[in-house]
Amino acid sequence: MVQPDRPGHAAREILAPRSALALGVACTPLATNAGQYWPTRGVLRKPGVIIFEYLEPIPPGLDRAAFMQALEQKPEVAGQALIAENASKIQQAQT
Repeated sequence: MVQPDRPGHAAREILAPRSALALGVACTPLATNAGQYWPTRGVLRKPGVIIFEYLEPIPPGLDRAAFMQALEQKPEVAGQALIAENASKIQQAQT
């Protein structure tokens, strides 16, 4: 289900699978910790370093359900790891 109030959601749920599946090519997901500093709603931005990490490509040939599962899970898990890693660095810097 596409949720218009979530930026990038339409691209992830419609464009990426449609393009990758139609063309039969691998899709390289991207993880980020941007949510720590740049919230979905609001204008307040926090200072910090936003990290983007390219993940292992999702191989071609998957059906749509398997592709979507990989596209949702891989970046989510990696993004949470980036946030945890960054939080520990901040904590170390403060002590």
